[in-house]
Amino acid sequence: MTTKPTVVILAPDMRSGGSVGAVAWRHALELSSRCRVYVITREVPAGGHAGIGEVIVRTRNWTWLRRFCHVPNELAFIRAAKAALQALCRREEIDVVWCHSHSTTALAAAPLSQRFGFRVVMTTHGDIFDRPSGTYSRELTWFYQFVTPRAYRLADTIQALSPYMAERAIDRGARPDRVRVVPNGIDPEEIGAGTLGQRVEASFMPDGVLRILYVGSLWSLKGIDVLLRALALLVTEPAHPSAVGGGGPHRRFVLTLIGEGGERARLEKLIGELGTADCVRFLGRMPRRELAAQYLQADLLCVPSLSEALSNVTLEGMLCGLPVVGSNTGGIPFLVEDGISGYLAVPGDPTALAAAIAKAASSRTNLAELGGEGFRKARRQFGWPEIADQLEELVGGSAASSTEQPRDQ
Repeated sequence: MTTKPTVVILAPDMRSGGSVGAVAWRHALELSSRCRVYVITREVPAGGHAGIGEVIVRTRNWTWLRRFCHVPNELAFIRAAKAALQALCRREEIDVVWCHSHSTTALAAAPLSQRFGFRVVMTTHGDIFDRPSGTYSRELTWFYQFVTPRAYRLADTIQALSPYMAERAIDRGARPDRVRVVPNGIDPEEIGAGTLGQRVEASFMPDGVLRILYVGSLWSLKGIDVLLRALALLVTEPAHPSAVGGGGPHRRFVLTLIGEGGERARLEKLIGELGTADCVRFLGRMPRRELAAQYLQADLLCVPSLSEALSNVTLEGMLCGLPVVGSNTGGIPFLVEDGISGYLAVPGDPTALAAAIAKAASSRTNLAELGGEGFRKARRQFGWPEIADQLEELVGGSAASSTEQPRDQ
């Protein structure tokens, strides 16, 4: 009888930690039928899971420091997680510790790996060196600049969510033979899309108005201001008579933004300056199971990010048969094939984004064909059962073994 490997997954908040925490919990769920799984975290989803051992750590909260709280909060979790991992290793034989951040890899798992003989796997959800200057505060930038290259050097296996992120890891010191591209999966049930079929042409722009959707945090890195400026260009330029919604003096569109964040006030001010307030609506944060209904009411998903490791939102839109116009950066081109399932634009360029949107909306037929290609690709390549097989390979050490070469501790 073959003994199942034991895997410990580290992430600060698996209940309310946004996409990173959600992916970490999903890894635990998918691996729990193939491995013995523990999670070390501050929170898990309500009810947990019978096949997952929970090690809940309590840490001091530094949010009272406001903009300076991020580094102390990360260090508090790292200290608690390292102590919990050490205690667990004394009771159990651990085969793999899987970290969902550079900081826990560099400062919690890697320092204990040689002592207890486990391998370290890291999922890279993003990279400080791939973000525009000024994205983070000075002290947080310094912290990430310290831990990120160290994590790339010390991890035995690195899960890169896209080929682009694999290149970034190698550029920052990861050995190429330790890097594997394994994207996130998508669960139709999670967003309320379990029984959806491919959309028909008549469902696109039934009233001649282009319904554009944005889903995500209202954060400068997401490029929402670029999208607003692009749409202002579409309003001021006459539409070609053959275009959907054309024939009148201007293009007609409605932009719906789902999500919250610190940029909302600035974006509302920009909308007022651009004179497009009657074309834009904010819906705020929305339960995930209600998202499919929003995707189905839209004609086009726009992902104007300036940096994006993979873009789960893009996968969700494709899963619902929605064409995608996105920035040609990060992991977005890995998902969106230009001219096949959507269009790509130069990141940060409103004119290029406006042109891509206009091209996508040139006809209902084009929108339906783009959406159909994305629908088939998402369902064929990005289901969690297929992704789980690849995650299991990483547990087995198919990318590289820590015995091949001593690591730089």
